Amino acid sequence: MALIENINTKKVVYLKSYHTLGRNPKKCDTCLIQKDISNIHASIRWEGSHWIIYDHSSKNGTYIIQKNIPRIKSIKLTPEMIIRFGGFPDACWKVIDLDPPVPCLVASADNRKIIKLESHNVFPDKDNPEVTIISPEPGRWRLEKDDTIEFLSNDEILEIGSDFWRCRNLFLEDSTIDNTGINPVTAISLSELQYTFKVSLDEENVTITILSDTEKFELGDKAHHYLLVTLARQKIKDGKCDWPSTEHGWISMDEITQMLDMNKEHINVQIHRAREQIKELASIDHPQFYYLDVIERKTGKIRLGISKIKIYSASGLEGTYGFDDSCKE
Repeated sequence: MALIENINTKKVVYLKSYHTLGRNPKKCDTCLIQKDISNIHASIRWEGSHWIIYDHSSKNGTYIIQKNIPRIKSIKLTPEMIIRFGGFPDACWKVIDLDPPVPCLVASADNRKIIKLESHNVFPDKDNPEVTIISPEPGRWRLEKDDTIEFLSNDEILEIGSDFWRCRNLFLEDSTIDNTGINPVTAISLSELQYTFKVSLDEENVTITILSDTEKFELGDKAHHYLLVTLARQKIKDGKCDWPSTEHGWISMDEITQMLDMNKEHINVQIHRAREQIKELASIDHPQFYYLDVIERKTGKIRLGISKIKIYSASGLEGTYGFDDSCKE
């Protein structure tokens, strides 16, 4: 992310993809307090490959100091460039970093501290996932906390543990390529995948195979697979009812904890591991899996996010889902 620093106060500002500067705190991302600063004095914008600063016809101008450039209308930013807004020397800012904007969280108490967001993020850590921030598709971010779900917006303040964080750059203007470098057009659809489960006689082992139109992926036998096959069984069961498919497979967190004899914290760890397994698959030359959310959530409930399912037990085919027209849309 791009970064500018006030030469005198050493205040650091991480730039949004469209970042305004001026005296009006309600209209500007960074408030400049000098008396000769206009309400909206200037803006700095990401233009797809570089950053440009624009003066908004301010009364006292915007200047590039070390290059002895007179009052500007717009100019491309370069490293170490020093920008002065108006005529006061304490309104001089140095360009520290010019990396592209990325979705991130900026600490309210220390804006030098940032967390770059990936498609799947857990806090405080993977072994204690109290809060999850997930991007089910480009430009859309969801917060999961205490069985509640909410969608996030730019500049929203989040409380995570004892810290407060501000959401930045969640919706980049160029949505064709996001911070992952993955074209969302290539992101695989859940409807294109088939999950095949093989469950041992004692139900201690569950292997999963993912099939697409052209490839096959073996996920092996993992402890969290039993959660997935439990959700798959619920979806198969609901598919036999005269319900819309949007209602198939949902299980309350209270019910799933009883079914698996786990507390909610352990269930959340299992959900994280299932998502992390897909994320790892995406990083191994399969970026089309980047936005695959294998477990869907809504307030107090979860379900398997896969549309085609086959389960084999020791006696043979146990059940299927999504292979006929019996499910209403």
